[in-house]
Amino acid sequence: MFFRLLLLPLILSTSCGSPARQQEPGSESHRARLKAAEQSLGPEAQARMVAVRSDRSIRCGFLDSHGVMWFGTGRGVLWFDGESLVPLSTASGLQSESVYAIVESHEGELWFGTSDGLYRSNRETVTHVPIPWGDIANPWVENFYPIMNPNQVTDLLQDKTGDLWLGTAGGGAFRYDGESFTGFLADAGTLYEDGLHHNWISSLVEEDTGNIWMTSMSGGGVTRIDGEELTQYMPEQGLSDHFVRSSLVDSEGKLWFGSNGNRNGGLDRFDGQAFTKMNGASDALRGHISCIFEDQSGLLWLGCGDDGLMMYRNGDFLPLRDEHGQVFQDILFVSEDAAGHIWFGGVKGQLYRFDGESVLDYSTD
Repeated sequence: MFFRLLLLPLILSTSCGSPARQQEPGSESHRARLKAAEQSLGPEAQARMVAVRSDRSIRCGFLDSHGVMWFGTGRGVLWFDGESLVPLSTASGLQSESVYAIVESHEGELWFGTSDGLYRSNRETVTHVPIPWGDIANPWVENFYPIMNPNQVTDLLQDKTGDLWLGTAGGGAFRYDGESFTGFLADAGTLYEDGLHHNWISSLVEEDTGNIWMTSMSGGGVTRIDGEELTQYMPEQGLSDHFVRSSLVDSEGKLWFGSNGNRNGGLDRFDGQAFTKMNGASDALRGHISCIFEDQSGLLWLGCGDDGLMMYRNGDFLPLRDEHGQVFQDILFVSEDAAGHIWFGGVKGQLYRFDGESVLDYSTD
């Protein structure tokens, strides 16, 4: 289905990496341990697991070096063959249905961040790589599981040296050098009722300098890792919200951060010296920014929850609208294919491709 668009203007620290949690000796034992732990949870957690892991959401999109678009969903991995979406068969070895992040290594392998850890693929077979175990046998975690899940990989980044960085939904972050994991930020952010932090690292980006930035959905603000030195930024340092969901390093080297909307947040830009809240007093968005993406022209795209998919340039926010004037709500990711088409998808299984004039609907059933 095609939508003709209405482009209507709006009125507008310091610490070192810590040893990782104990890692299981093999993927089968790791999955077996996770399955056994999940089976021991109460009925409310079991119901949430069914709801979350059977949803239709399209959670991420990635363009690989061969020009193929890949999508992580609540029902596994899809790739686009030029005409239609093709599911990655479970026979390939991918056992997890919930896929949150996709990245390609310098060697051309694909890595998938899922609800039960990490997988790597040579495009023919998929191998599970167990991450350090995060205990879910905790009454506080059970109240939020699997939304809060320390074994879930929420974002992936391969840095310039070839190391893989993983954000988790409650276990901090890890750096993986191909042999071992080093943990970061497990004890940062809000201290919850059980006396633990459960730090949820929602996004990871790398500057040209090699600095790694991480955002926290557990009240930890943003953290910069310069080598082994960590520097945390909170509202006291100018950040508009300490619950930060998304991030981007743009083509000019500036950093952008999108808040989760818990405070009077929104879109922050960091120029290396100070944070600037870019949405100001505008009603264009109300603080919830699930994703930030820059296209080839330098235009920023923002997934802004109920406010829809926003385009941002030179201080102006512009919503993308369909032929009926409606915005595209609950967008979780924005990406761009080799032809310059913008892909975006979200919570309800919606998946669209925008060619600059019209939107083609690839939404899943």
